Amino acid sequence: MQPMSQEESTLSFRPKPPLGSLVNPHHPLADKLVGCWIMNEGGGDKVFDLGKRGLHLSAGGTPEWGIGERGQNVILDGVSEDYFQIEVAALSSHPITMLCWFNPDADDNNETLLWVGDKASQNYGTGIDYNGTEANDPVEAFSYNAPGQFYASVYETNGFANTWHQLVGVFASNTSRLVYFDGKPGTEDTNNSVPSGYDRTSIGALRRPADTGYFSGKIACAMIWNRVLTENEIQQLFANPYAMFEPIFDPMLFGYVAGVGVNAPTGALYGPLLGPMGGPI
Repeated sequence: MQPMSQEESTLSFRPKPPLGSLVNPHHPLADKLVGCWIMNEGGGDKVFDLGKRGLHLSAGGTPEWGIGERGQNVILDGVSEDYFQIEVAALSSHPITMLCWFNPDADDNNETLLWVGDKASQNYGTGIDYNGTEANDPVEAFSYNAPGQFYASVYETNGFANTWHQLVGVFASNTSRLVYFDGKPGTEDTNNSVPSGYDRTSIGALRRPADTGYFSGKIACAMIWNRVLTENEIQQLFANPYAMFEPIFDPMLFGYVAGVGVNAPTGALYGPLLGPMGGPI
């Protein structure tokens, strides 16, 4: 399957679910979704988790709220050191998949979008960021577990400021991390990096003792899964980030057999279909 272009994604992008919406637990893309922040609150100092663990993040700094082509979003100012966080790790072992839709003010800094790690140490963490201080403005899916042991899968973007993008990091194991930018994979990194002591989750900053990587721009949503998302699933979420909110047939009620790697009911119904009075149709 060929990656979808930015133009195709814009045309097919679905509206953001309104406040009060719930994830459909039977949707294939909801499988092992442990953190889901879609930034549709429209105000306040919290973003609420619609995943399974209730990891509601509190604001640091003075984040603002906006609305645009991606619906409601949070606006973070890296100079003011804005962020959202909770003193709990969304996950502390592999596999992990992280996703974020973002629109940066600039692409010449090193800024973090989503991170889990050890809040008391410089040495342990996993996240997704972009590093505009390096040539060709790479985005990264990174892990580190000791001083000087920073390992990252990279995708060279050659610039991307002031436009909406999807960034995904797939951490399949201690020795496999792979970044995706707008549905396109980067180069896998296979260095060994073992999570340890993870006890904080943050959006918009790398929130360890020497805070770094504050993000400047807009964030529309962030999500974390306790599994490896396939390239097909990542491309589906590039076209429709909120697919897991859509209704599908309930497998317990209708006997729906889900297809592999789909986000729509393309499986089959089995058994007799019954009419209003209980007889076959």
